[in-house]
Amino acid sequence: MAIKPNFTRKKKRKVHGAAFWDKEYTNPEHLKLSEVESADLAKFTRWITRRKREDVLAPGNSTIDAGCGNGRNLIYLAREFNMHGVGVDISSAAVAQARRASGDLRLTYHVGTADAPLPALDESQTLALDMMTSHFLDAAGREHL
Repeated sequence: MAIKPNFTRKKKRKVHGAAFWDKEYTNPEHLKLSEVESADLAKFTRWITRRKREDVLAPGNSTIDAGCGNGRNLIYLAREFNMHGVGVDISSAAVAQARRASGDLRLTYHVGTADAPLPALDESQTLALDMMTSHFLDAAGREHL
């Protein structure tokens, strides 16, 4: 009688694509979405100020946010530091929310993935944000980002 090898079932990898995020931004089931800036970003801006590097947050500087969601972090930087910026998110629902929330702030938003070419010239941004985005990318996507 032949012995069957042990069978190991592969775990399914969760796919968090555009459809998942569109659903979360229109009818959240898994996440509690906020319109307040990330606590980590607020801490970072205080740290920058303490380090006497206000030039990073100077009025008119630009930032890019890969995985911008509803724009909360770009909106914070625009309101608090008079910065302008570009946000990219895979979710068209999130980008629509970000555009509405931004009003007349100097912020633009694009639907796209973080591992695709970003809508900004190389070295044109003073600050680049990746708040919980790159961990959804594979190694090649993280390298590209």
